[in-house]
Amino acid sequence: MAAEKPLQGLGLDSLMSVDLKNRIAARTGAELPSTLAFDYPTPRAIAEFLLGKLRLGGAAQDVPPQDPMAAAQWAIGKAGPALLRESGLLAQLLDLAQGTDLPKQNGADDALRAAESLSDSDIDRALDMVLGDFAA
Repeated sequence: MAAEKPLQGLGLDSLMSVDLKNRIAARTGAELPSTLAFDYPTPRAIAEFLLGKLRLGGAAQDVPPQDPMAAAQWAIGKAGPALLRESGLLAQLLDLAQGTDLPKQNGADDALRAAESLSDSDIDRALDMVLGDFAA
């Protein structure tokens, strides 16, 4: 299972581990040790540490499911439409759902502008299409 593979075995070096720690800290607002990726060497270990640190594991609905597809749906649901739009992930998910690969320059900007006009239900349908394809 990918969540159990050590990050160093995937090529993570000390510079990348600092970048990973900084990105997680910036998104969560949590104070993290500079040795995060070495103290918690797998994605699962980091996730469990963050769940405890951010106190997200208190309620059953806040714990990501073990099934990868259910976990992806859970994560997307937790992120919400605004964060998906802001991060650019929505445009990428819509590209996957349509089976297109837009050029990074103008195409991604156009997709993002188009995504901004989508309703929450449009976004939900697009995500269902993407995640449904991966589940098959």
